[in-house]
Amino acid sequence: MSSSSTYNAGLLSSSMGLKVIKITRVNPATDSSRDSADPLILPLTFFDLRWVRSHPTQQVIFYKLPVSSREFFHSVILPKLELSLSLVLRHYFPLAGHLKWNQQDPKPRVVVYSHDTVSLTVAESNADFLFVSGKGLRPQTELRVLVPELSQNIMF
Repeated sequence: MSSSSTYNAGLLSSSMGLKVIKITRVNPATDSSRDSADPLILPLTFFDLRWVRSHPTQQVIFYKLPVSSREFFHSVILPKLELSLSLVLRHYFPLAGHLKWNQQDPKPRVVVYSHDTVSLTVAESNADFLFVSGKGLRPQTELRVLVPELSQNIMF
């Protein structure tokens, strides 16, 4: 899936614009040992259960490309990033799964199907790069526009 849209946000005194260039779904690299139609079900551990009711962690990763052209980014760098994510998901495939907690189950579990994917959003911004990527704390309201909305795939 791929789409383009433009978002305008109130970051840095209403001057930041955010343009979503591409939204794509990345599959884990193929692994013949996991080609089953049956899902892989992983129970959460005692340490995992602590985080179930808290807000999901969302991460924005910044890359500054001062010398690169857009064409080079889209034809060389972005395909390598997508391939790298796919290869990482091959070894950490539960990250592509869904957290499910049916009422009859005593605790939630991660369910992973062979067709599960991870969403990757590529966007451009005219915000001050040093401000948004620098060290230190910033008000969440100033960076919130950079974080894509997560789908609600958790069943309680």
